[in-house]
Amino acid sequence: TKCMAVELAPKKIRVNAVCLCVIHSPSFESLSNMTKDELKALKQRLAVKFPIGRVGEPSDMDHAVVHLASEHATFITGACVLVDGGYLNSVCL
Repeated sequence: TKCMAVELAPKKIRVNAVCLCVIHSPSFESLSNMTKDELKALKQRLAVKFPIGRVGEPSDMDHAVVHLASEHATFITGACVLVDGGYLNSVCL
């Protein structure tokens, strides 16, 4: 990401990455073969691992991508945006 950002910056092309953790999505539900109750229990078990207290939703990722692609982020390039509810920072403590 960083090398591409530097290489493409003169062409006004921005390159960024959105780094995700656990995102609850309909595709996860359909592939998991879990019941609704099992999925709910799994989300509760996972939620305690995130400082923000919940697993991610697709909209969390969507908002980050929309922001990076917007006119509000024209000076952001070569960034890795963590959309992980604070998880990575918490395991480094």
